[in-house]
Amino acid sequence: MSEQMQTVQELIRGLSEHGKNPAIIAFHKEGKDFQTYKDLAEAVTSLAAGLTGLMRSNGRTIALCAENSPHWIAAAMAVIYAGGIILPVDKQSDRQTLRHILEDSGAGTIFAGREQADKIRRLDLPHKPHIYLIDTEEGEHSWRSLSTGEPDETPTAAPDDIAALFYTSGTTGRPKGVPLSHANLACQPEAIRQANLIAGDDRVLLPLPLHHVYPFVIGMLTPLALGLPIIFPASLTGREIIRAVAEGKASIIIGVPRLYRTVYEGIRSRIADRGPGAGILFAAVLALSRRLRHHFGILAGSRFFPFIHSRFGSSLRVLASGGSALDARLAGNLEGLGWQVAIGYGLTETSPLITINPPGSGNLQSVGKPVKGVEIRIDAGTAPEEASAAKTGQDHVSGQVLVRGPNVFGGYLHLQEETEKAFPEKGWFLTGDLGRIDNEGFLYLHGRAKTLIVTESGENLQPEEIEEAYAQHPAIGEIGVFFSAGRLTGIIVPDVKKLGHDADNLEDRIRDAVAKQARKMPSYKALADYVITREALPRTRLGKIRRHLLEERFARAKAGEKEGGLQREPLPIAEMSDHDQALLEDKNTLKIWQWLVRRYAGRRLTPDSSPGFDLGIDSLEWLDVSLEVQQRTGIELDEEAIGGIETIRDLLEMVSTRSKSEESPDPERPLQDPESVLDADQKRWLEPLGPVLAKLSFAAYHINRILMRSCFRLQVIGRKNLPEKQCLITPNHLSYLDPLIIAAALPYDFLHRTYFAGWTGVAFRNVFFRFASRLAQTIPIDSRHGVSLSLAFGAAVLNRGNNLIWFPEGRRSTDGTLQEFKLGISLLLEHYDVPVVPVNISGTHEAMPVGRIFPRFFRKITVTVGKPAARDELVQGQAGEALRDRIRDGLRKKVAGLQDDPRKGGRPSPEKFTLSDDQE
Repeated sequence: MSEQMQTVQELIRGLSEHGKNPAIIAFHKEGKDFQTYKDLAEAVTSLAAGLTGLMRSNGRTIALCAENSPHWIAAAMAVIYAGGIILPVDKQSDRQTLRHILEDSGAGTIFAGREQADKIRRLDLPHKPHIYLIDTEEGEHSWRSLSTGEPDETPTAAPDDIAALFYTSGTTGRPKGVPLSHANLACQPEAIRQANLIAGDDRVLLPLPLHHVYPFVIGMLTPLALGLPIIFPASLTGREIIRAVAEGKASIIIGVPRLYRTVYEGIRSRIADRGPGAGILFAAVLALSRRLRHHFGILAGSRFFPFIHSRFGSSLRVLASGGSALDARLAGNLEGLGWQVAIGYGLTETSPLITINPPGSGNLQSVGKPVKGVEIRIDAGTAPEEASAAKTGQDHVSGQVLVRGPNVFGGYLHLQEETEKAFPEKGWFLTGDLGRIDNEGFLYLHGRAKTLIVTESGENLQPEEIEEAYAQHPAIGEIGVFFSAGRLTGIIVPDVKKLGHDADNLEDRIRDAVAKQARKMPSYKALADYVITREALPRTRLGKIRRHLLEERFARAKAGEKEGGLQREPLPIAEMSDHDQALLEDKNTLKIWQWLVRRYAGRRLTPDSSPGFDLGIDSLEWLDVSLEVQQRTGIELDEEAIGGIETIRDLLEMVSTRSKSEESPDPERPLQDPESVLDADQKRWLEPLGPVLAKLSFAAYHINRILMRSCFRLQVIGRKNLPEKQCLITPNHLSYLDPLIIAAALPYDFLHRTYFAGWTGVAFRNVFFRFASRLAQTIPIDSRHGVSLSLAFGAAVLNRGNNLIWFPEGRRSTDGTLQEFKLGISLLLEHYDVPVVPVNISGTHEAMPVGRIFPRFFRKITVTVGKPAARDELVQGQAGEALRDRIRDGLRKKVAGLQDDPRKGGRPSPEKFTLSDDQE
């Protein structure tokens, strides 16, 4: 890289010099794409040839709205190489923001992904931009259609020419256009190289979206200038990032504080799951490692924690953090684990770097010293009066940070008044950050001037400082603080994983957490009011809180409290965080989210929702959820997987990261060849009873029959409807008494060739119950070990020609009403065309409802056996997923009909019904 590089075009012309060295490694769910510098250079020059003519008619500004990919980089470089202005746009921008950016910039041409292109077309912009698809290779609207070969003549850009147009992230209001010149961008790679942040043999992992100037310059331009590989992970999930680091042999990650906090918390949680002893040992060793690093400069983490480094790969050495402030304690923990931490500070308006705190500085509290050619100074006169009076231990005045240098932009697009405010002195840009500089030249930041809170008592507070203090409590996952009506106010998102599943204590736990943290701070920093919400705080793609949205979010949550709880509609995808929106771009995770929205309609469903205490999914309900996930995505959730799901986000991440071909069995196999799924021990539950067990079973049948008839007034209606041939019996489910009542209602000659499906949580909980289940010929249904075994047991019973009793609701009704039927019954009937006998039980809910330990005796219980229904009668010609839904709906109507119509044996009254010939 030339030290005298003046334009980004010079960088692009040098791409081909790196030949067949890897330029971009893009991971996918299955494999990865590999592009050399030669390939990239050819793609850039070929596309630039087509753009030179296009820009004459459509203008020099070309927007790029798509996810990270090799095509994204090629398109961006081609625009600049052709003398244009590249406008990177967040592909997750809402309609209002997207419309503002495209109108304000006047972009006449747009490269976009398919979904983003559809969104842009629906904006009805006053000017109609030409849209080319970046994620397709063929067709007249493909970006490839513009590639015409070598350009005849490439316009040569001057250093002062605009190369890129970025829009600020909008943390406090409407995004502003920030034009950056070739000179602004070209000075940064050399400054980074001289700061020893990136070396000539590094491999750079870039998990951040390229529409921000930080990853654009530090994560893309700088590696390209040095001829280094850029590695894209398949997604922003922890598993895919670790995979990309390890397989891509990344040596440096260009990340943000939220990413590194997630990495650290993930490591700590995994160790804590091994027991309290492991957690205590980890904390002690980490503290020792931190001290060695701080006092002696020894990076011992790789020796203390080799299992962590083996998982991430031995090549990873530097974690570079920018975009927002990195907590010093978190930085120390990361270095204690054995990685070097680099901290950068800058803004969109400064291209972006102002300072770098390189690895090994030993000063993690500071954002570092100015990069080459950049000057900074503190102007107390531009700070609020109260802040300007603050003194440091070295008697340095705190105030607003001003900066000048080749990296500073020339002014906002179409905003002259804003530009004048940003440059109080010629050449000096007012950053809006409060800070101080120590005697060694290190810059320390104290927050933003715009977000500074001045209380009625005259105290000066930064919301980040208060948020950090409260967030130290494990019960608080996120907190956003703002000042309203003279009160310090907060929005708190609980940490579901650390709170557990105790819904009743949620508010008490958060109240205790707030009180505990408040006692550690001066009284003027304590929250005067707060709300608890399950929605993630609104953030930018780099993790900064969008503070101008907090007051509206607070009011909405308050309104939900007054109505008796949180809002009842699902969180719109457009309002989710960038990470969650990225998750839902995967077609499988989107399928599951859409199914959850339908399944749990009327509940406040968000990625932070707890399956347990928000949606009421217990261990038995997981069976149906697992079935739905497997049928819709091919992914099976086993006991270990379900045990690790604390939020809906966990479920979506698991679906996103698990590959059907690598980790999931064929979902049809348990139904088509069920016994191949079962091992020898499991098949024992299917074997006919031997002579001794058969006699015990016969005796147990008659004992149960006597007990049920004597303890309850048992009526059986329609028993003559039982077919002589094989069938599947589907009773409603009200009580733990139901299987005993069914067994007493059926004749022994029918029952001895019949198997019950029994939940392992009850029917197999101890030795006595397991023995009784064997005598009753009960097969185990267990969500904890995946759905394949449960389906295989049911299918094997039918495959052997036996009858099967399957409770299609899956769980007992809490109020006596008929619940929705689960997917399992549909899958069995889809593969086995046997008649279905609907059965209605009434009275067991009154005798022994959910939650009651002992039954109320002498209650009237009625079992009504309906007429057998053929599968074709239920489905009425439907197929595919519609077939499964039709089976469930049709079968439920059959059982419900027995309840509603007394002539079909519904809930009989003594006045209308007497014992019939088939009633014993």
